[in-house]
Amino acid sequence: QAQLAAAHPQPRHSTADMQREIYYAKKFAMPLARWGVAAGSIGFFLLFDDLPGIILQTNYGEPASWKDVGKFVGLIKSE
Repeated sequence: QAQLAAAHPQPRHSTADMQREIYYAKKFAMPLARWGVAAGSIGFFLLFDDLPGIILQTNYGEPASWKDVGKFVGLIKSE
């Protein structure tokens, strides 16, 4: 019987602990989701709009795309 008890330990969390964890999960789920969407939107914008210009070191307002970066690096043949 001692071996059985060692193989199957009792859970350390009480019902109150589980309720507290559920409360905080519900409390912070939506704010964390909103912040995740905001950070993802900023990351998407920087990746597809600003990063090619940063890589090519273009002046502000000059359009630069990933196609231009490919030409600069040599992955795409320039026309």
